This record gives sequence, C-alpha cells and structure tokens, in this order.
Amino acid sequence: MAEDTTGAGGAQQGDQSGQPLPGFDPVAAEAFFKDLIGRYNTDDNQIIMDLVSFHPLTQFDEKEFVDLLEHSLSLSVAEKKRVVDAIPTLSQYQIDELKKVFTEEREEFRKLMPKEGETIKKLVTDKKAEWTQLKQIYIDELKNRQKANEDAGKIDDLKKSLGLDEEENN
Repeated sequence: MAEDTTGAGGAQQGDQSGQPLPGFDPVAAEAFFKDLIGRYNTDDNQIIMDLVSFHPLTQFDEKEFVDLLEHSLSLSVAEKKRVVDAIPTLSQYQIDELKKVFTEEREEFRKLMPKEGETIKKLVTDKKAEWTQLKQIYIDELKNRQKANEDAGKIDDLKKSLGLDEEENN
C-alpha cells in the first residue's frame, strides 16, 4: 500500500522521501496531531472509523463494515490491521467480498453456539481485547507520527539556525 501523505485531515504531510511538500507548516501539523491524539481513545471506534472513512474507489456503509470486522472471530489483530490499512486501495468487489465473508462467518458461529457456546464466548472475549489492542496500535502510530513531525521541525529549525538550509538551496 502506498504511504499516506495526507494525514487524517487532508493536509499534505510530505512526499515519499520524507521532504515536506510546499505549503507544509510543521507547527500547524504538530497542533493538528496533538488535537487528534487527545480525541482518540480505546473506549470507542472513532480512530478506526476515521481510518476506514477514506475509500475513494468504493461505496459502503463504514459502520456496518467496522462492526463486521470488529466482531470477526477468525482474524488476528495483524490481519484486521491489514484490512483497515488496505481500505483506501480495495476495489468495490473486494469490499463486497469481505463483507460477505464476515457475514457468513458470523452466521456460522451462531450455528455453533448451541454446541460450542462456552468456547465461542471465550473467543468473543479474547477478540474484544484484541480489538482494544488494535485501536491502541493506531493511537501509538499517531503519537509516533506526531513525534516524528516534531523532530523534523526541530531539525529544520537547527539547520536554519546554523545556516545549513541555505547551503542546500545553492
């Protein structure tokens, strides 16, 4: 998957080389990321909802999709993360097939409830904890991104104070 250079609010962050794009304001970016970090917690699905809301190639009900993904008993944390990360690049067919698979999985586990109820209940509890872990992974990634932006800003300020950025432009 291509690296996202737009951030959650659509502001341009940088190109693949890590260089800021024209018009990039590190101070504004820092404020933006601080605001995002304070907004997200593991008590709700807002961070996941924001991540899946960008899907230019498809149309689907994000809430339904996140619910199906969250309650998938067969996918690991890493697999669920791969699904969320891939949303912007998936085709309509792929989204529809994922929804179909998740729905069929849910139906199959419901059929097993009378015989395997205790095992399924434990699995549900484990998957709930894993979902919280997934949300924390995204919160941590956001914090790391903010830290990287802060560090880049400090490096740029240091270069300016030493007059190094002027030499690069010559």
